[in-house]
Amino acid sequence: MKTAFVYLASGVLALVAGIAVAQTDCFTVPPRMEGELISGIANLQQSATKSAARTQLMKALDKPLPKFDVTAMPLDKAIEQWVKVADINVQINWDAIKECGVKTDVGVTAHIKDVPAGRVLQNLLDEAGKGTVGLRYHVSENVLDISTRDDFESVKYQVTRIYDTTFMFVDLEPNGEGAAEIAANLTELIKATIQPESWRDAGGTIGSIRILNGCLIVNQVEESHDQIAHFIDILRRHRRDRTQAYDIKDLLKSASTPATTTAPDDNSAAAAVIKVIQSACGRDTWKGAGGKSSTVAYYNGKLYITASPAVHEQVRSLLALMRKKD
Repeated sequence: MKTAFVYLASGVLALVAGIAVAQTDCFTVPPRMEGELISGIANLQQSATKSAARTQLMKALDKPLPKFDVTAMPLDKAIEQWVKVADINVQINWDAIKECGVKTDVGVTAHIKDVPAGRVLQNLLDEAGKGTVGLRYHVSENVLDISTRDDFESVKYQVTRIYDTTFMFVDLEPNGEGAAEIAANLTELIKATIQPESWRDAGGTIGSIRILNGCLIVNQVEESHDQIAHFIDILRRHRRDRTQAYDIKDLLKSASTPATTTAPDDNSAAAAVIKVIQSACGRDTWKGAGGKSSTVAYYNGKLYITASPAVHEQVRSLLALMRKKD
């Protein structure tokens, strides 16, 4: 059953598209050192986040340029002019660019006003590539790298980061069904919304992702890490309560009460199941019964419960027990 995060998917798709940097608990290590650092996962709260220099560089890329005018200017000269206007240091891999058939003197034209510096640069690179060569820029710690897409997807630009996602597994059994389902849905949603074609198990050459002890271990390029950090920050803000649907048609049938689309008060079997859940799972949390967080609604043979992960774990266990008795 698809549960956690699905209800957030539509909003996340739009939000992760931005390149805004979120303050997420994570640290960066070379891929070869990943195994050595797994034992230090518990110390993530003290780990460093993105450097101030890199954050400033990204802000500079988002800053609109009042005016940028070039006509049939050689690419190398146009980039030099962009550097002066944007006041951003660049490092260009001309060897990789030339190998793809793009010459330094290829002409580019741009007449732009009040457009973010990063978008202006990408427009120049797109025109130079003429739709056949993927030229891109990459935000490093204190310099902007310019090269080809293939170059940026090589091993030298990949980093492994470990993100603290233990907040998603609070009060859950480490090896329980609920924890496993949350872990699977988290990794699936990240791979579906952030550079979907880059993940190795989808045929890509870069990305890998797994969860260990409640922490997310990701090997990706920097741009994807920015989006993952933003994504996790969104989840952190919505972490407390989640909505899940529970199909109870079989329980209603076993009680010899047909499942209908009527409200639970009009259906004795559904009302009885709800009563048992509210008395046995998160007893003090249910709205309408003195609580302030958990809610339950019934429709067409399903219970729609909004509650904390701990309450959902209790509900799953209770329903499994009720089915076993039947």
